[in-house]
Amino acid sequence: MVTGDYKYWKQGIRPPKVVPEVTLTGTGWTAELIVYYTLYDAESDERSALSAPSATQSASNQGIRADNMDDVADALGRATHVEAWLSVDGGLPRLAVQREIGMTGNVTLPDSLGELGESFTEEFELFPRCRYNVIWHDRQIMSGDDENPNRIYVSLIGLPERRALFSLDTKTRQPVTGLFVVNDQLIVGCPFAQERMHGYTEDDLGIEIAQPNIGLVSHWSVQVIHGYAWFLSQIGWYVTDGSAWFFVSKDIDTKLAAEYETDRVQYEDTWSVYDPKSHVYIADAGTNHSSFTGQSVRWAADYKPVLPAVGGGMGQPNWSYDVSTRIYHCGAVMAVPGSKRQDVFFGGPNGIIYKQIPENETDAGDSYNKLFHVIHATEYFGDCGGDLAHGKEITEVDFFVRSEFSQWEGAVYSGDAEPYPQATPAFETGTVAASELIIEDDFIYTMQPQWTHRYPTVQLPGQGFQVEIVATAPTDDFEYAGYSMEWKEGIYDRTPALAEELS
Repeated sequence: MVTGDYKYWKQGIRPPKVVPEVTLTGTGWTAELIVYYTLYDAESDERSALSAPSATQSASNQGIRADNMDDVADALGRATHVEAWLSVDGGLPRLAVQREIGMTGNVTLPDSLGELGESFTEEFELFPRCRYNVIWHDRQIMSGDDENPNRIYVSLIGLPERRALFSLDTKTRQPVTGLFVVNDQLIVGCPFAQERMHGYTEDDLGIEIAQPNIGLVSHWSVQVIHGYAWFLSQIGWYVTDGSAWFFVSKDIDTKLAAEYETDRVQYEDTWSVYDPKSHVYIADAGTNHSSFTGQSVRWAADYKPVLPAVGGGMGQPNWSYDVSTRIYHCGAVMAVPGSKRQDVFFGGPNGIIYKQIPENETDAGDSYNKLFHVIHATEYFGDCGGDLAHGKEITEVDFFVRSEFSQWEGAVYSGDAEPYPQATPAFETGTVAASELIIEDDFIYTMQPQWTHRYPTVQLPGQGFQVEIVATAPTDDFEYAGYSMEWKEGIYDRTPALAEELS
């Protein structure tokens, strides 16, 4: 856990292992006395659970002294004080004394009830070592315990570091692979299902199966964007608002399935971030893939077509992926101190935080530059129930690209529409040199087709084809405006933004 002033704490404070040693001395109590120790952090006002109790002392007008408080220490260095608690005749332990860690000598405890402080009323434990956590309904929820992988732990209400003596198991008995909150609903991800927690107090907390067929691959793949949670399953990416699940990786499902089968470990550690300025969801699938040895692979989705909040309508996003030599371990949206502008930053294993610079050809030392790769939705031939985009005999596909200094490759595949790279594409591919720009009045750039793919073969009804653009290591601006298809009865624009320029 990282605090606001960038201090690092282990979550929760372990109770002292030192068992209190006490001595009856002087005058005061006529009662049965038991002493406990706790550790306390003054900065966060958080304390540990009670230590083991001292031996019971039967006092007869006697005081009581703690002889080994100076032996109590916090090996992790978070706690600031050690505390002694006194139970009188079996009552709740009450705070007797508080001393800074490092004090020396024994400590005499108060000898009357009026001198004792607050009672230790909460029964709690320290959370086990868990992989996943979220905050929900004023509690911290944790899971991913190696000893109990299907168990869900909850904190006390309003006290996120104190584990309640209450827990739940998944309904399907599957291990938990992640947790996320969307629209005030806590979704518990499992390998082959998703469950939903409900309730607030321990009297009404419960769990139910929300989605029996869609699993969660990686807790860190989840990003909640405008009320929809994006996450990676074994068959691709989904978004959910907690009540319905939508598949959003149709364009890349074949490629993704092949990579997941080969590189399962990397994909199950996928982490993600989203850029609220460019409306892009980014998922880093790790390194040392079968396709890209020693390089970092990041899938990216333009989510504008998907989310209603940014003008979309639950359509398919525009997918691409980026490959670089530099390895990143995490990403986050942060604002520079004194600035309201939010930018995406990436953390490297060398302890350095990076911000990508599109204008810099090496991106501050990344010699591989970038691989700009766009995969479009699969089109189909001969779909009689389709609109103008379907059921036509297509004669050519025109690519529209502006790239002053970069080489780029366009490809059209048919049959199963296998994503790039494909060793033997069914149709031609073409490599095009630097594009030309045509400047008209008022210096308006007009896109011209930079490459045309022509169909020489029979188009079978129901057969799919897919259009891709790859620009390897672009050294300057690379602008891709989409493609258009020509058929016998007219033109269809795959990218609506291009329609005005073509008309």
